[in-house]
Amino acid sequence: MSRRFRTSLAGLVLLCAVAIAGCGRDEPDAQAPVAATAEDAAALPAGAFGVQRVEVDDFEGRPAALLTFSAALATGQKFDELASVTTDAGAPVTGSWVLDEDAKRLRFPYLDADKTYKVTLKPGLSAADGKTLAQPVTREIYTGPLEPIAGFASQGSVLPTHESRGLPVVTVNVPELDLEFLRVRDDDLAKFLGDYTRTGRRSYWSLSELSNFADPVYSNRFAIEAAANQRTLSYIPVRDIAELKAPGLYFAVMKRPGRFTHEYDTAMYFVSDLGVHVRAYRDSLLVHAASLESGKPAGGVALTVRDRDGKVRAQAETNSKGIATLPGYKLDATHVLVAERGRDVSVLAFNQPALDLSEFAIAGRTQRALEIFPWSGRDLYRPGELVRVAALLRDHDGKPVPPQALYATLKQPDGRALHTQQLEPGELGYYAYERRIAPDARTGRWTLELSTDPSSTESARTFEFRVEEFLPERLKLELSSPRERLAPGETLPLEVEADYLYGASAAGNRFTASVIVANDAHPVEALKDFHFGDPLAELPKDPRDVIDAVLDADGKLAQEIEPVEGVTILAPTAVVVSGSVYE
Repeated sequence: MSRRFRTSLAGLVLLCAVAIAGCGRDEPDAQAPVAATAEDAAALPAGAFGVQRVEVDDFEGRPAALLTFSAALATGQKFDELASVTTDAGAPVTGSWVLDEDAKRLRFPYLDADKTYKVTLKPGLSAADGKTLAQPVTREIYTGPLEPIAGFASQGSVLPTHESRGLPVVTVNVPELDLEFLRVRDDDLAKFLGDYTRTGRRSYWSLSELSNFADPVYSNRFAIEAAANQRTLSYIPVRDIAELKAPGLYFAVMKRPGRFTHEYDTAMYFVSDLGVHVRAYRDSLLVHAASLESGKPAGGVALTVRDRDGKVRAQAETNSKGIATLPGYKLDATHVLVAERGRDVSVLAFNQPALDLSEFAIAGRTQRALEIFPWSGRDLYRPGELVRVAALLRDHDGKPVPPQALYATLKQPDGRALHTQQLEPGELGYYAYERRIAPDARTGRWTLELSTDPSSTESARTFEFRVEEFLPERLKLELSSPRERLAPGETLPLEVEADYLYGASAAGNRFTASVIVANDAHPVEALKDFHFGDPLAELPKDPRDVIDAVLDADGKLAQEIEPVEGVTILAPTAVVVSGSVYE
């Protein structure tokens, strides 16, 4: 184990080495150009492995090259080396291939719209059953223009009165929008929010029922300035429209001019400077109101809880700290809280999630009835070593389940199954897997799949580890010094500490150190543009051994060393100490 650190002389410092949710999509225009696809001219022979189809697919709102194969691919391959995408000019496209869950479709996302690309597959691309692609495959695809899209950029908006740019909308290849605004009647707020719990796409029939709760107040066509084939976020200036300045809850309906469909995109919003936070207890409600502009508590805010029929169920007013309590009130999902102060109104429906994360890009797999939690003390092994993996089986809530067997399948880097074993449960649902890796095993990323059903991949949980030819470091070494600066002629106090990685100190181990010096033209971090000293000054070029000693019972050593011998230091000089500890 070796370590280095660096210091300098002549008074120098010591140196130790917006997914956007709620966006609706209209049906594509009948006249819109269709993205070109390419297929193999001749069908593959029965049982042969090859490409069935090369086409353009939509991935997260952008074109993607999609390759469909006749059989599942081996998952451990380096697809970026076996497949490539280039422009029509021959320039490589930056990105990586993504294998779908069925392992039969390979996708290259985030291509540009309205461009031509060339997809090339190299021989050697392997299927999971061992068959390989015998000949290179080259196909040309045209991504075509993006489909026209128009929608609201939020499922529900509170537009702050102090700096609101307007109601956000998202468009792609849509030059104009028709918007109609309706204001919900104050007495019908609870009933409206009970029937219209969310925004988004709504049918013509659902919108026709709006007259029971709201009155139309404004309608107009808005021009959208945007480049072709680009997703654009625009803001409708609702604050500048006189008909929309009255406080309250508004409902907006969007339609593309000249398009008549059975569904339209909708959004509800209100303009306010009031932010409301509610804590519900068993028999009371705690409300805190604050200004969205300054964040300061909002006192004198009138709070009203209304039921579905518009009747008042509870009332209160916030104090100077912006806090109000509604004693004796029990939370009811059919009620709404209305906060009012001057022209500011905020509405909070109790039938909405307490913490709504629907507009955030939350990734991950779906919840399962049974969860497998594998772990190991290592994720790096050498050929010939014993792999040990432990696992716990729990239900969806983390609680123990009745004893049942697990099935462990060990897969090589090429995705082929090497060994399958049934694991019996131990105490508290504990499972242990052990298997020695063959001395001539393939190096790379291995996978252990654990499942309650060997015939299903949906319940499988994987533990990945690497098999490599390596010699692991079993010792760690730290070199330090209490001196931040050294003057010419001073010695360097060196402190050494070595430990084994499993925690024990390297007591009695041999330690050696050497020193090498060099001119330091840039010793001051803040003055990197300045050159110090004499770059032609003669200094020893070879390392000089300065320590050969044994560490004490705590694996430590403290010793003064002479940075240079027989040389006069006249300029900033860097001193590098290299140390090694031996078993």
